[in-house]
Amino acid sequence: MDTRQYMIVDLERRGDKRMFITEQVSFISENKNGLWAVRFSSSPRVFNYNKARLLYLTYPENVNFSEKGLYIKNKHINNSTCTKCHSGNL
Repeated sequence: MDTRQYMIVDLERRGDKRMFITEQVSFISENKNGLWAVRFSSSPRVFNYNKARLLYLTYPENVNFSEKGLYIKNKHINNSTCTKCHSGNL
């Protein structure tokens, strides 16, 4: 899935670098049971996940840092080409 349009986070892996799974997902939708139906790029199978486990964010907005600063771990980042804020949740 396009990481500029969607963000999918596996909350059971919170704190692990592998918690961001957007690039591994080829398809996600809500099934009739209210679960997330997820197909990964590496498998033809569809896996069902409880909605509390996956955070599926959409509707990204560009963040303009021209009047503000971007800091990560107290280090000023001044060469960011694109920063998005995903505020929506399906």
